[in-house]
Amino acid sequence: MMKIDYFILFLFLSFLAEILGTVGGIGSSMLFVPLASFFLDFHSALGVTAVFHVASNITKISFFRKGFDKNLILRIGIPSVIFVTLGSYLSQLFAGKFLLSVLSISSILLSILLLKNKIPNIRPNTKNAVI
Repeated sequence: MMKIDYFILFLFLSFLAEILGTVGGIGSSMLFVPLASFFLDFHSALGVTAVFHVASNITKISFFRKGFDKNLILRIGIPSVIFVTLGSYLSQLFAGKFLLSVLSISSILLSILLLKNKIPNIRPNTKNAVI
């Protein structure tokens, strides 16, 4: 395949991962990061994931703005920015293959947990937002 074919395949699969992640409620990065790792190194896949998250969140905000709780967004947003910054720093300390292995194992364990147990109803409050 030529490079343009890989790029088109990457865009198509990325779009599909975004749709399935959003509709399925599991988060697009659970599908996108492993997929992007076939095409990019781990750190580049994380960078592209960040760009996809910004675009995806802007789209979701525009579609679902009626049920939008600005206070909850601030309570989620501030810890998210702090932990993303911490995570990006820590990701520089470990090899990409190790991080991909940790992500893979975490995804498998989370899948098993969600398949075996009923998903609890999580209330939208400050404590749960920060956790």
